[in-house]
Amino acid sequence: MDTGKTYILMCEKAEEIQTKEAQGWIGGTQQSGNIYFHTSSLYAKEVGIPGGYYYLMEEYYEDEEGEEQHRNVKTIWLPTQDQLQGMVDLELFQDVNSKTHKRYCLHDFMRFCEWGYGSSVIARQPQELFSSMEQLWLAFVQKQKWGKVWDGDKWVKC
Repeated sequence: MDTGKTYILMCEKAEEIQTKEAQGWIGGTQQSGNIYFHTSSLYAKEVGIPGGYYYLMEEYYEDEEGEEQHRNVKTIWLPTQDQLQGMVDLELFQDVNSKTHKRYCLHDFMRFCEWGYGSSVIARQPQELFSSMEQLWLAFVQKQKWGKVWDGDKWVKC
């Protein structure tokens, strides 16, 4: 599971996949600092957020008594590869059985990996630009569903 800075940034900037329900939510035990945690699917369903990995951005401050405190600034969902694969919904193939749908998705993903990625001036192979399967699948999902590509800092319409 990718929990690196680049993937966190890619997920943070992919506003389409971030849920409002997860913002400001802290689950489990209180811990200080930026942390990763995993929440079970059952509990996640209960509170209305996707199950899986999260990254909590926290900040420190001093309270009125001069004690150091922390608060959650932002909660970022880090989807796993299987969660990303589940997001690909090819409307053209909705009426066919799920095995055929998976085959078409895989075919489209392989085609995506073979073609140039990014602007036509600096198009490169996607696997040259992304260092994990999660990054590669997130780029595929963003391109397929919302027509966006990663420019290194943010998702832009292509």
